[in-house]
Amino acid sequence: MAAAAPMSLQQAAREGNTAEVLARLEEGADVNQRLTVGGLYTSALVLAAGAGHLDTVEALAANGADLDAQQHFVSVCQVASVSDWLAGDGVGGG
Repeated sequence: MAAAAPMSLQQAAREGNTAEVLARLEEGADVNQRLTVGGLYTSALVLAAGAGHLDTVEALAANGADLDAQQHFVSVCQVASVSDWLAGDGVGGG
């Protein structure tokens, strides 16, 4: 049985798998690479922020992720703010 292929930086970021994110970066993955994920042209940082994975966001930022990155005119900070709102006092939180 063949070993499972390692997940991409973007997949690891979206899932909040910080150890896997760091492993991909150690192997030379481009922290600011943008790919089409779920129909959006996006970065690992935006995916992690959008999913509310603070540890992963911090790891990406510490490794040079562009904090001013834009995703279809939405910044990382805007994504994080919406995530915070949903998790706290917004529609999804309490």
